[in-house]
Amino acid sequence: MRKLNNKMILNYLKFLISVVYLIFIKIRKITSRSINKYCVVLYYHSVLDEQKNKFIRQLNYLSNKYSFVSLSSINKLSSNENLISITFDDGLSSILKNALPELKRREIPTTVFIPAAYIGKYPKWEQKDQKIYYEDRILNVDEIKELSDQGIEIASHTLNHTDLRKVHPEIAKEELLLSKAILEEITGKEVLSFSFPYGSYNDEVINLAFNCGYGFVFTTQPEIISLPSKRRVFGRISIEPDDSLLKLKLKAEGAYSWLPEAIRLKKKIKTLLPI
Repeated sequence: MRKLNNKMILNYLKFLISVVYLIFIKIRKITSRSINKYCVVLYYHSVLDEQKNKFIRQLNYLSNKYSFVSLSSINKLSSNENLISITFDDGLSSILKNALPELKRREIPTTVFIPAAYIGKYPKWEQKDQKIYYEDRILNVDEIKELSDQGIEIASHTLNHTDLRKVHPEIAKEELLLSKAILEEITGKEVLSFSFPYGSYNDEVINLAFNCGYGFVFTTQPEIISLPSKRRVFGRISIEPDDSLLKLKLKAEGAYSWLPEAIRLKKKIKTLLPI
């Protein structure tokens, strides 16, 4: 109960700081002479049956406020509009039923990151020493092929949903290469995008991903991507269908992009403090 209360307090503090940070962003945009626009990349996991209507409401809000862009086009744009990119991690089958038809109807470009060894299976993996099980299964071969044929970008999420920082470089290389090869065999298209399971990465695995043939890599570090951009490493912000419209607005505006710097500062302070 105490851990739950602490988590609620922490989430509330993050929310309040993000509101203040959004005000700062708005003031900076008004006073800045720069005309650069921005993109924010959102990532979902599942959209369950009971969450479908909430997801539709989120799409309606985003559609009225933003234009949408595919991941592979981010660094090619010099847009006069503020942009959103929609992605899904893990390739869970509930999105096939409850999310992708709505995205297709609105002609919203979408990317799905898939751990290739789990195709057609019910996933289970560990995070922070706890096993995570999904009621959803991963999309199967036929479903992946169909989505790719419809214009959905199929991307890699490693082979076994592996934390690449915790394995030998040769194993990490195999995870990257085999996942890419399997997905390309299914879709008949080059797989250019990759996202890190658990959001876990460092410079070594980023460079390894590029050496394995990926054009872009995506983290779970919230950020505002200024356009035009020549970068190949981009952050994303987690979104849930159950998020309120106010929280969705904050995330879509990049109001949580202060978090990575706060985490870095916290780590730095810890190294300076005596044990």
